[in-house]
Amino acid sequence: MNKLLERQIRKLLGGPDAVPKELMPLLNAVGEAYDGAESDRKLMERAFDLSSQEMAKIAVQLREANQFSREVIDQAGVGIIVYDCELRYVFWNPFMETLAGISAATVLGRKAREVFPHLSERGIDRLLDRALTGETVTSPDTPFHVPATGKSGWVVGTCAPHRNGTGDIVGVIATVRDITKRKHAEEALRTHMTQVEMLNQVMLTREKRIVEVKQEVNALLRELGRSLKYGV
Repeated sequence: MNKLLERQIRKLLGGPDAVPKELMPLLNAVGEAYDGAESDRKLMERAFDLSSQEMAKIAVQLREANQFSREVIDQAGVGIIVYDCELRYVFWNPFMETLAGISAATVLGRKAREVFPHLSERGIDRLLDRALTGETVTSPDTPFHVPATGKSGWVVGTCAPHRNGTGDIVGVIATVRDITKRKHAEEALRTHMTQVEMLNQVMLTREKRIVEVKQEVNALLRELGRSLKYGV
């Protein structure tokens, strides 16, 4: 007989012997039900313990994964920006803080056009709007200047839709590359090429004049009946 049921019978009747024989099958069935319930309880407790352990492991793994992601994003050599559906900033990584000279605390929660009005002038706001419709778009080489910090340079960005777990678009993820050094190198190359072309023109003009002078000398020598000096 189940121990819990037996204690209850002793409390009420003084002991199992006081139970009428015709009630024993019923009490035995009740006892089996008690045993089953006890077994289920222990099983549930064990399952809960295992579940708790697994949840703890998963929590640790998630913390480690989040930490890893955070380190990768913080140390990335590109700017990473996340906007919500209203194009408010919800993430602004350290690279962007350095590039623009503006902290994350300054921009988070604010709309992009409010923080950087020149986005409309450069057409970046239209790229963000297209990303909200599901497109992935890349900007042309774009100059920027932040009057508040004096930061300036050139960037190229890619905007893509940010989706939740069910696939719904909940914002935009943008990556920004600083191409200022490349643009400066291109400008320096153009300047040097222009200078080379100018020098080349000067040299061609000089050579042409030298030939003309030699021809004039030969003409004078011919008038004087002397042998020509230059073979031109």
